[in-house]
Amino acid sequence: MQEFRIESSSYPAEYGTGTGGHVSVITKSGANDIRGSLFYYMRDDRFDAPNFFDKRQGLPKSPLALKQFGGSFGGPLARDRAFFFGSYEGYRLDAGLNIIEAAPSALAFQRAVPAVAPLFQAFRGAAGALVLPGASANPSSTSCSCAAR
Repeated sequence: MQEFRIESSSYPAEYGTGTGGHVSVITKSGANDIRGSLFYYMRDDRFDAPNFFDKRQGLPKSPLALKQFGGSFGGPLARDRAFFFGSYEGYRLDAGLNIIEAAPSALAFQRAVPAVAPLFQAFRGAAGALVLPGASANPSSTSCSCAAR
């Protein structure tokens, strides 16, 4: 891509009367030289602060390993006539997962019909789920957190 332009309001009459925006892209012509580019981005839990919910629950820091990489390569097939271009992008993410969900509070279960009482623990989430005290302003619900590793 050589140039791009985004027109979002007050664009010239050459674009018509459509609403919204217009995106104009001008591509580069081929080159008689072989060219390419590479990129690499890494984010790791060694560089991150602990998650708010992990700290509050006394859990170890959530794991994170993010790698994004790739490159492009192009050049002539026939001088000044035909050109080739290719690109690749890789994305690898390995992260922990924190789930915060609303669950009925003990007050809500006290007011519920007796048939619902056996379901109280099922609403508390998976093993290892922790109740976050004071996380909900609604007296009929509370917040539970489950960290999946």
